[in-house]
Amino acid sequence: MLLGAPVVLGAIWLGGWWLFALGLAGTLVGLHEFYAMARPLRPLVLAGYGGAVAMLVGTELGGVEWMVGGFLATIVLAFLLYLVASTRAPATAAVSSTLLGVAWIGFGLGFLLLVRDLPEHGRLVTFAVVIAVWVGDTVAYLIGRAVCRHKF
Repeated sequence: MLLGAPVVLGAIWLGGWWLFALGLAGTLVGLHEFYAMARPLRPLVLAGYGGAVAMLVGTELGGVEWMVGGFLATIVLAFLLYLVASTRAPATAAVSSTLLGVAWIGFGLGFLLLVRDLPEHGRLVTFAVVIAVWVGDTVAYLIGRAVCRHKF
C-alpha cells in the first residue's frame, strides 16, 4: 500500500488523463477480482470489460451522461454476448452478475473522476474521499485481525 500511495496521490493531484489511466487500471483489476468471485454465475467477462472501459472513457470525455451511456451499452453488449456464448448459466445470473460488477466498480471510479473535475475544491474533495476509504479499510483490517477468529 505504501508503494502505491504516491502513485495514487500523484494521479489525483495531476487529474485529467493521468487519473483516468489509474482509474481504468483499477477498474480492470477490480472487475477481474469480482468476476473471479462470481465465476459460478458465469458472468460475461468481455461485456463487462468493454462496458467499464466505455463508462470511463465516456466519463472523461462527456461527463455523467456519457458514463450512463457506457453502462447502457454494457446491457446491450451483455445480452448480445449471451446469445453467442456457450454458457450453461441462466441469462438472469450471467447478465446480472456482469452488470453488477460494471455498475459497482465502474460507477464508483467514474464518479471519482467526476468529483476530481469539480471546478471548486475538486482536488481536495477527491483527496478526502480516497484518504477516508484508506483509513476505513485499514481500521477494519486491524480490528478484524485483533478481534475475529475466523477468516473471511
